[in-house]
Amino acid sequence: MDFNQLNRNITDRICKILESKAARYTQIVVVVVISFLIILDIYLFISNETTVSETIHSNAKNKLFVITWIWGILGAHLFVCRPKGSNTVPELLGIAILLVFSVGIFLLGKYVDIPIPQYMHAILLVLGGVSGYYLWAQELDENKS
Repeated sequence: MDFNQLNRNITDRICKILESKAARYTQIVVVVVISFLIILDIYLFISNETTVSETIHSNAKNKLFVITWIWGILGAHLFVCRPKGSNTVPELLGIAILLVFSVGIFLLGKYVDIPIPQYMHAILLVLGGVSGYYLWAQELDENKS
């Protein structure tokens, strides 16, 4: 398979995903939630209250760095699809494995006082995304759209 054919295949898959009803509903939900959070953040900033962004940042910085891991998992699950039948792990087993790792990371942050440098958040995000892709990816049926 040459590069141009591979590029066309990827482009066709992305177009099928973006044209599906489920993708449209997901886009609407994500836009509404993000818009709400931005408006809430602006309101809290104007009224000199602690903003949502400040709360998440301060909690994820030292104790709740599991948030970064979960963002990676959710990003991979919501925005990356694999061809139908290509998942190597049954979905419930994958979710269980991710849940065990998430609880472990949460407990580590809660009971062990570890200062987490910024680059570790990037590593957790990438590892969460890779784990989410291999253990909890959506399957794309290429015959339906």
